[in-house]
Amino acid sequence: MKATHRIINFSFIVLAVISIAGCANPSYKKHYADAVAYASQGNLEIANKEFKRSLEIYRFFRPSIRSSEIIDDMNQGKIERETVALFIKGISYANQRLFKQAINEYSLVIENSPEYALAYESRGSAYIETGEYDLAINDFNTAITLEPQFSEAYVNRGVAYVGKSQYELAMQDYQKAIELDPNLDFSYVNFGLLYQKQNQLEKAIHNYTLALNINGRNADTYYNRANALRDLGKYDLAIRDYNEAIKINRDVAAYYSNRGNVHLVKLGHPIMGCLDLQNACKLGECKYYNAAVRKNDC
Repeated sequence: MKATHRIINFSFIVLAVISIAGCANPSYKKHYADAVAYASQGNLEIANKEFKRSLEIYRFFRPSIRSSEIIDDMNQGKIERETVALFIKGISYANQRLFKQAINEYSLVIENSPEYALAYESRGSAYIETGEYDLAINDFNTAITLEPQFSEAYVNRGVAYVGKSQYELAMQDYQKAIELDPNLDFSYVNFGLLYQKQNQLEKAIHNYTLALNINGRNADTYYNRANALRDLGKYDLAIRDYNEAIKINRDVAAYYSNRGNVHLVKLGHPIMGCLDLQNACKLGECKYYNAAVRKNDC
């Protein structure tokens, strides 16, 4: 059997700016969308109820967590009411991967509330997504200066250090984040990704497992662990984790592509492997299926 492809994705998790693909029940996203609409109309009390309803369904959904935190901070007098809508608009942009627009909104928040650590952390997270790592690190430094116990700022600064290939600094920040908040699963996920990038697969798997013990509904963590297990030759365990990832989120082409590769190439299961590659193609990733067809593997 000829190998068709081998995919490795090292997508480090940046907190507070992305929608985590993790929950089988999509209604949490509807509550989030409703909350953003209410917030844009100035109905922040109703918006906060919708953000919290979203979190009752999936408590790890970062955009709802962050938006609710901001409204709670407003209620405690940490940020002005008129600034909250700007912030939530920025989060909504980031959740749609419109990072330049998000940065513009966060910058307005910082102009209005220059002592608000959360604004710097959020803008820094968006800068990571645009590849502006030095600007990101500057923002995270400011956030940590304003709020030294800000565990998420350490995680995200670690991601920025990875972007600059400063891996030791990244590990120090991930470790600091764990010391501050041992229940922050993304610290362990990013530790795992960094170990996997350095081909320290057993350490990567250990950290993914720690993350899943905290949040067992994150599809990407199962997917990352599956890739590490595959690279160790533990194909049956890898298939099990790909299955879990797909059970949680059926709309990610890479999950099917990598599971298909293991079935087709490593385990010699052409029917299951080709079906997976076909499913990946239906989701827009066709090159691996087309390559398998050209090689008469499918």
